[in-house]
Amino acid sequence: MISIVSVQFGAAIAKEIIDIAGPIGTVFYRVAFAALLLCAFVRPQVRGRTREDWGYIAAFGLVLAGMNVCYYAALQHLPIGVTVTIEFTGPLAVAVLGSRRRIDIFWALLAAVGLVLLSPVTGVDLPIVGVLLALAAGAFWAGYILLSSRVGERVSGLSGLALALVASAAVTAIPAVATAGTTLLDPKVIGIGLVVALMASAIPYGCELEALRSLT
Repeated sequence: MISIVSVQFGAAIAKEIIDIAGPIGTVFYRVAFAALLLCAFVRPQVRGRTREDWGYIAAFGLVLAGMNVCYYAALQHLPIGVTVTIEFTGPLAVAVLGSRRRIDIFWALLAAVGLVLLSPVTGVDLPIVGVLLALAAGAFWAGYILLSSRVGERVSGLSGLALALVASAAVTAIPAVATAGTTLLDPKVIGIGLVVALMASAIPYGCELEALRSLT
């Protein structure tokens, strides 16, 4: 619950700088600052990791980057409520496909209906580009949930998440500079980027990783 509240408030704040730094620049600051905060907090162990461990960590980092870039790019075309509604198809799909009881599927579908009823999806222009980006973000979100669970099983504490965020920052660094340029040095972008990193990455990702160690 803490995770989902934190990440959505963080996303709302991030919208303040998307028009300045662009989706990739916003994502870069989000994951880079979150990586710095978590690495300083958990001091992840680099040595002793197997090749398979690094494979999962790298994949986790790529999925994090893809999920966030697609989400912020979708916000340039759609209202945040509509974007979140469409993006939730990812976790709802995981809930349905991972269920073994009919009652679980019923509750997942009921949640989907609730999302649609609460969101302004009617009477709103829905550009196909925005819809496709939101669906892509949802697909990455589904992959994020599965990889977060797997990394949490293989790497103790928050070390796996910290290293995955480093990988995510490395992947987005050059595209961010290429698309945002000197706007990345704007004090407003840096300040909001730090807040977003804490609220939309460090806190929610850490909470979810820990939750997935005890919940299906």
